[in-house]
Amino acid sequence: MAIGSKDKSWSFHNLFQGVRLQTFKESEEVTSIQFHPDGMILVVGLKSGVLKFYDIRDQKVIREIEEFKGNHEV
Repeated sequence: MAIGSKDKSWSFHNLFQGVRLQTFKESEEVTSIQFHPDGMILVVGLKSGVLKFYDIRDQKVIREIEEFKGNHEV
């Protein structure tokens, strides 16, 4: 599972073991987070409208879209 936070971070969790696996810091508040249906890409939405696409395997940004004008609700 992935969880985003207003404290400018997001993290991976193992719900079966009840542990946080890894935490990542962003430059601003995380307002949304979503896995791609194939499970290999995670999209993190920031308060400014920036979308960051992460490759799950190495947790690196593979694409960034600035000023996305979509719905910013969590």
